[in-house]
Amino acid sequence: MVTMDCCRIATPNKTPRRLRRALWAILVSCLPLSAAALDNLLYNVQGDDDALEAQVKAASLVGKSVRDERTTIVDLLSAARAEYTTLTGVLYGSGYYGGTVSVLLDGREAADLSPLALPTRINTIVVKVVPGSPFAFSRTDIKPQAPGTELPNGFEPGEIAYSGLISSAGVAAVRGWRDLGHAKADVSAQTVTAYHPGKKLDVQISVEPGPKLAFAEPIITGNSAVRTERVEEIAAVPVGETFSPDAAEDAAARLRRTGAFSSVSLREGDAQPDGTIPMEITVVEGPSRRLGFGLELSSVEGLSVTGYWLHRNLRGGAERLRVEGAVNQIGGEKTDNGSGIDLTFDIRYQRPATFTPDTDLYLHAALERIDDPNYLSRGVRLEGGVTTIFSDKLTGAAGLAYDASRVKDALGERDFILVAAPFNLTWEGRDQPLDATSGLYVNALVEPFFALSGTDSGAYLTLDARSYLSFSEDRFVLAGRAQIGSLIGPSIDRAPGNMLFFAGGGGSVRGHPFQSLGVDMGGGVVTGGRSMLALSAELRAVVSGNIGVVAFADTGFIGPDSVPGQDGEWITGAGLGARYSTPIGPLRLDVGVPISNDSLSLSDVKLYIGIGQAF
Repeated sequence: MVTMDCCRIATPNKTPRRLRRALWAILVSCLPLSAAALDNLLYNVQGDDDALEAQVKAASLVGKSVRDERTTIVDLLSAARAEYTTLTGVLYGSGYYGGTVSVLLDGREAADLSPLALPTRINTIVVKVVPGSPFAFSRTDIKPQAPGTELPNGFEPGEIAYSGLISSAGVAAVRGWRDLGHAKADVSAQTVTAYHPGKKLDVQISVEPGPKLAFAEPIITGNSAVRTERVEEIAAVPVGETFSPDAAEDAAARLRRTGAFSSVSLREGDAQPDGTIPMEITVVEGPSRRLGFGLELSSVEGLSVTGYWLHRNLRGGAERLRVEGAVNQIGGEKTDNGSGIDLTFDIRYQRPATFTPDTDLYLHAALERIDDPNYLSRGVRLEGGVTTIFSDKLTGAAGLAYDASRVKDALGERDFILVAAPFNLTWEGRDQPLDATSGLYVNALVEPFFALSGTDSGAYLTLDARSYLSFSEDRFVLAGRAQIGSLIGPSIDRAPGNMLFFAGGGGSVRGHPFQSLGVDMGGGVVTGGRSMLALSAELRAVVSGNIGVVAFADTGFIGPDSVPGQDGEWITGAGLGARYSTPIGPLRLDVGVPISNDSLSLSDVKLYIGIGQAF
């Protein structure tokens, strides 16, 4: 049995430590490796602290050994002897400094076993923990303390003395000084004393702030293909300014998000006599070229195949060039306009750290042929602009675009030429974009345009918002999505078909045919609408391992006016799905049906297969 006295562990066995280690080494080499049957593993955690009992079982090394099926004599003895230190740490973490830990192997204390007289079989292991009463802080001194230091909640006299608060307080104290420019601040001394009669814990932490320093020129190593001056421009260490840990981390983050480096590490160098400190930035360059592809299958829309080629360091300055092509609706339903196959070809160039360290220049060109059930569009779009990273979650883009297209729909064949100014904001707060369990994603596009030919000037607006909530330790995830669209300016009969909205299909309302809902203009003429609203909800559940199931419901609205919700129609679909997790995202299989029909047939069942969650 191990007892705790003034924060020190005392074991009853008095064999010299070096001799005991040598004897145990001989034991390990001599014991047979065959498994010894273990019939029972029991836990006895006294008191009413359910959280402590759960922590003991989760941290138990004996329990882990049994779960991993490592039940040889050597495995069990090693785990049992290490259990004391592990569970003592658990007790300290919960504020118990006067408890005892006992590990009994068939009634014998593991700490008392002599290496020369060990059992040949272990039937029952009992892990017993007597926590005693929790201790409270009696003194929580940190000196000197920087102005504005935010210490962890609960680190004050009278509160339960969780050991984690002590280490967190030390980290916070150092951080307070570092935030003021003292890069070499550190804890110089720490005294923790437990007073058992009064169940009190006295904590004293001394901090050595060190001098206030400024950033020196960074030292760059590890790069060969990416030019050193470009690494410096992208990192943008604020040379001459007061040291800041946030500014240092921002420099590393800028380099990581270029994609040109497989690894970026930043280390603070030694303080210099002139009061500066250099950042030592070490990079490891990743492969400059990459190929990728994707597949998605729908029983109505057919097969979609996408592929891309990416160069991450085109001109030696971490510039990205991405060439992408897609063939969609292969084998899908034929349209009145032709094959129903969509073709797109896309080229995008991006140069990081242009104009400012957090602003990227982009140039974009796209050719497309879209053969949808309600229109055929062939066009080209040329665009240039800037992307600005406002924070690790918020990104904005602004550009100028030339858009020319020829559209054939129920109203005839027309040519359109537009000059547009797209503005885009994206909030990416999801934990995992392809398989989110928490967080929020919002993308908003406002694109005013000036018509040179074929239509009237106006604006195109869309909003896509997604939210995720997990519960029961991420076994269940509730996901919701809202999409809103509006075309302001041109009337339906003068608007480009590719700017009008439809509903139905995998991207909006599953269970309904692709673009099955539009606006009935009369005389059998159906076009897209000037407004759109789509709502989706999913309940995702992990069944076991990599296998999951999903229940979903979608609904969509299309209206002839610019304001969603007026004078339009709704459609609704629902269904079930299956998921199989892979390193590149979950494989998705969804089966949807329209729920607005009075009766269903086999032809109403729609199948969707892809990679990644539906949203």
